[in-house]
Amino acid sequence: PVENLPRPEDMAGDLLVGTSPAMLALKQQIKTIANVQGDVLVIGETGTGKELVSQAIHSASERSDKPFISINCGALDESLLMDTLFGHVKGAFTEAKQNRKGAFIAAEGGTLLLDEIGNATPKVQQALLRALSIRKIRPLGSDQDIEFSARIIAATNADLRNDGKAGGFRNDLYFRLSVFSIQTPPLRDRKKDIPALIIHFMATLVDGKEKGMPDTIPRVSRGALDKLLQYDWPGNVRELKNVITRALAFCKKDILQASDIIIDDSDENINTQKESKISLIKTPSNS
Repeated sequence: PVENLPRPEDMAGDLLVGTSPAMLALKQQIKTIANVQGDVLVIGETGTGKELVSQAIHSASERSDKPFISINCGALDESLLMDTLFGHVKGAFTEAKQNRKGAFIAAEGGTLLLDEIGNATPKVQQALLRALSIRKIRPLGSDQDIEFSARIIAATNADLRNDGKAGGFRNDLYFRLSVFSIQTPPLRDRKKDIPALIIHFMATLVDGKEKGMPDTIPRVSRGALDKLLQYDWPGNVRELKNVITRALAFCKKDILQASDIIIDDSDENINTQKESKISLIKTPSNS
């Protein structure tokens, strides 16, 4: 087993696990941004923890005792997203039996996270631009604007600035959102944090008494750790969590072995299959 791995209690309550230079720089940025006003754009690859960064900004700010509301702009169609964000008044449409205040007002005094903002349609982008410009929203069916005081954090894995040049995302909205900009580092650039993340995920699964998980946190073999450190993690921290969840389910002893680590290397499998087919085709002619 690997000795001197981080202890779960040392990471308790920390939203962002890691002490690598990239993570220390990120935490310092969060601390700075949390203490000032202004909307924030969080940019990073899928699975790098953009929502956790947003929560950390909220938790470190004076707004921490107010609501934190997250809306996934890529999970809702245009009409439902507009209604979710801006709300409506009673009678605005057939199913509108009562007023709905929407996320901007529900997050009053707190933080509103607009996740996957790059998927917002032009109509939604236009409505967001107006809201951020005048710090007011107009519910569907209403003829009055309502002020809001929520801080807006937008998150994306897309290059919004280049998308704006190509006509896919409004440049004026991009500049409204990016008063402060923060980048979440990919896991391949902070592999020093992998041991701590392994322990963190195992402790979360074991303490949460997830079905099929062991009763205690297993030790980690050198082979298992080396296997995890050598992989490049295109799915980032989210992929690592999935791999650790599978590994715990397969672990039958009190130590996690390399054979318990199942990584979805489908691209490598496809290449191996292609090479095998080529060999089979060449074999008859060679014989």
